[in-house]
Amino acid sequence: MKRTLLYSIFTVIVAFFLTVVIVLAWFMVSEKTEPVVITTGALRARCNLYYGLDSDFDGELDDGTYAEITTAGIEFTNVIPGQIYTYRLVVRNMGTVDGILSISINDIIATAAGMYEGFSVSFTDPETKDLAFVNGDLELFTELFLAEGDTYEFNFLIKINETISAEFRYESLTITNFIVRLDQTY
Repeated sequence: MKRTLLYSIFTVIVAFFLTVVIVLAWFMVSEKTEPVVITTGALRARCNLYYGLDSDFDGELDDGTYAEITTAGIEFTNVIPGQIYTYRLVVRNMGTVDGILSISINDIIATAAGMYEGFSVSFTDPETKDLAFVNGDLELFTELFLAEGDTYEFNFLIKINETISAEFRYESLTITNFIVRLDQTY
């Protein structure tokens, strides 16, 4: 009789644990989480650089038109104080997500050190700035929001100031390239 009672208690305990394990297993198998969806997009920028047609370099375009620059580097030679060169950089967000636009001038190279202080870049949008040239890179602006499909026209002037004198008449300054960055918004 003791043996039968022991088997009965043992059977009840085993049945209880087996029931608990089956119920937990049922809930673990049937429990589902929502799928994790990661949406990604593409960032692509299309850029075109133009110079304003201005025969007397006074900052006023002859007929309001621009011509596209298709060759590498912009070289300034035989410049005279007071000259103003007009440029336009058109950037289009061709991607599928919004971006943050940054523009800088990369590798400004002069044949004489004094040439740098004779040049400046000036613009009023996205903020008003008048920046002197430096040996190397010059950051123009950062963190301008450019929505998917939008286009931004960046108009700027390169001015020759009074520090350019006759001693620099055979010297030159070259803007090697522009860096246009379009980073994904967070």
